[in-house]
Amino acid sequence: MEIFDRFVQIVLPSVNPVVFEFGTCDGQHTNVMCSILKQIQADPRFMGQKNQFKYHAFEGDYRIIPRFWEINTNHVNEIVLNHAAIGNTDGEVTFNLSGGVESRPGHFQQAFYGSSSIRKPKKTLEFWPDMTFEESTVKCYKFDTYYQEVNPGTIDFIWADIQGAEGDLIDGGQLALSNTRYLYTEYSNDELYEGEIGLQEILDKLPGTWSIVEDYGSDVLLKNEAFN
Repeated sequence: MEIFDRFVQIVLPSVNPVVFEFGTCDGQHTNVMCSILKQIQADPRFMGQKNQFKYHAFEGDYRIIPRFWEINTNHVNEIVLNHAAIGNTDGEVTFNLSGGVESRPGHFQQAFYGSSSIRKPKKTLEFWPDMTFEESTVKCYKFDTYYQEVNPGTIDFIWADIQGAEGDLIDGGQLALSNTRYLYTEYSNDELYEGEIGLQEILDKLPGTWSIVEDYGSDVLLKNEAFN
């Protein structure tokens, strides 16, 4: 089942859905999920039952944020966008900004603007030799720090696309993840970034017991078994 079909199933039972997205890039996925949430909210079958959803988004690459808001013009009142990274520490951290241009026969040139990370690139540079990285800095939150600040209660769904920093997210978010129903995360077993952990290590690090709902190959949907 496609992930957005799963997303509908996950958020549908919640009166006030709470969604977090880490690594929004240009906001294409954000737009899809917020549109789904609004459609559910406006459905006559749920009139008077579905209230305002909460959507917390994080993006560390300042260059993409204007494009994010261009794509999400219709959702400015629903999204809390943090220009920050998520990790295992609070404060300023090194942020490796991706760049370079890929040129393939028969394809338009594509800029590598969606691979920035708090982790240094490793095999990424082997697999995509045209990609470049430039060191910058960005504000970073532990997930638990932010969770305690905003006090969102139960989180229904997390979309994490944080380029090798999955272990950092989990290390800094044990409390928040204990209160999360579903986690959809990118993963790689090839250590594309230094210190990146594979799928089994992700499962081992998560608090409590989590099961694989669906493995999409480089992305996986996980369920917290503490929730029915």
